[in-house]
Parts: sequence; structure tokens; C-alpha cells
Amino acid sequence: RKGIRVQNETLTQDATLQKRSFGGISNIPYIFQYYTIGTGVTLTLDPGVVCKFWSGGTITVNNGIIAEGLATSGNRVIFTSLTDDFYGGDTNADEDATASNAWQWGGILVNNQALDPLTRFDNCIFRYVSGQGCIRTVSASPSILNSSFSNSTGGVYATGASNPLI
Repeated sequence: RKGIRVQNETLTQDATLQKRSFGGISNIPYIFQYYTIGTGVTLTLDPGVVCKFWSGGTITVNNGIIAEGLATSGNRVIFTSLTDDFYGGDTNADEDATASNAWQWGGILVNNQALDPLTRFDNCIFRYVSGQGCIRTVSASPSILNSSFSNSTGGVYATGASNPLI
């Protein structure tokens, strides 16, 4: 694979994902499987960061995620499938052998203990998500602004006492 793999982990301290160059790849994608943002910590994604997910992969938010891109080309925060070659290039290194489809990864789950002021998505692109939605909220009310949802089975799926700002 051509990316920085982050698999089956729980974030236990505040962290920032930055655009990085590695192995001759400018802005190498981060590759997730099952990732949990623990209580009391926040994951911040810098503008332009590309996050790709294994089949069925998810991010579960139990405190905060700040994904605030910019409205300029190359500076939006991207959440997509590992097989999506459009953003981040041919990360799964199979050239044209696979095509992305809408049933690739499981989206972002924002749980009720997440802190609404620390759960923000702005200028983000979500692609190729299966299930109920790219962002699913359980009695949580994140801010979701200026973002795009495409090639997915749903955009935002709010349950319980959720009242996301969209």
C-alpha cells in the first residue's frame, strides 16, 4: 500500500494529522481501518489531508474531531475509500484493477459523549461510504459545513437527540 497506515487504534492524546511527503509521494494518504478517538482527546486534520479507509473501516468519535479544510483546490479534507484513485492516487497499488463503489467503508460515527464544539467538519469531501451515512450521530450535534457527500448510500444520519448544524 502507498500510505501511512493507522489500524485498530484508540487515540489517547490530542493529535494532528498533517500533510506529509513520504517515499516520494507528496501528501501521502492516511489509511484507516477501525479507529477510535477516545474520551478527553481530539483529532485535528489539517487542510488537504487525505484519509482513506479499508473496506468496512470507520472512525468512532468519543470526544472531538476537527476536520476543517479550505475552499481552495487541494486543501479540502478528504474521506474516501482505499480504492479511490481520484484523491491520493493509487493507494492500493493495483493500477486500474479495481474501481471504487459506494459500498467501501463505514463512515464516521459521532457518539453522544462527543463534545459538539470539538466536532467540526468544514470543506470536507466524503466519498464511497456504505451504511446509513457518511456521518452518523447518536445524540450528538456536530457542525458540518461546506462539505460534499457523493457516491455514498447516505450523507448525514442523525439519531436520538442529535441536532447537527448543517
